[in-house]
Order: sequence, then structure tokens, then C-alpha cells
Amino acid sequence: MKLIMTPQRQREYAPASFSAQGEALTVTIGSASDMIDFGQAGHGTFEEFASTTLPWMPVLRAIKTDAGLTVWVLNDYGPEPTREDDESKDEFAARYAEWNRQRDEYEVQL
Repeated sequence: MKLIMTPQRQREYAPASFSAQGEALTVTIGSASDMIDFGQAGHGTFEEFASTTLPWMPVLRAIKTDAGLTVWVLNDYGPEPTREDDESKDEFAARYAEWNRQRDEYEVQL
């Protein structure tokens, strides 16, 4: 399963994390989890996902083809980091680069 991480400025509550087993995507926000199982779904485009357990739904859409399953999700990122007093330049540069990467759309293979 391929996730397309779509940037979004962090919300006031916990960001989502994602894991997969086969064609089942598990979304976790804080202590709440929900699973979307695409295993029995035919090929096509899927939109308008909902959950009764999650505080918000980060899954935007999914496309299933012979080539596999691609799911677009919101990727929350926080405020621009500032350097801590006890942090080296290299440590801060690495942390800043990771934060900056979150501001662009990118792919993750699960």
C-alpha cells in the first residue's frame, strides 16, 4: 500500500498515524483507532470516508488498481521549529529538514 502524505498545518488535537496489513489501513489518532479494509473492494476510486471512533478523518481518497492501492491522507505538521539551547547545529539542521519535508506532499510505502 502506498500513502500519499498531503501536508496540513497541525490541528489542535493529536495528529494521525498510519499502519497497514495487506489492504487494511489502520488510522490512529491519540488513543482512538479505526480500520479501513480495501481487501474486498473492487478496483476503483473511493472517497468520503467517515469514522465514529476517530475525532477527525485524515483519509481523503483511495484508488485501487491492478498495480496496487494508493491512499491520500492528511499529514499534520507543527509550527516551524526553533533551535534549543542544548541542541547542536547538526541536530537542529536534521530536525528542521524533517519538519520542512512534512510541508511537501510525499509518498510512504506501508
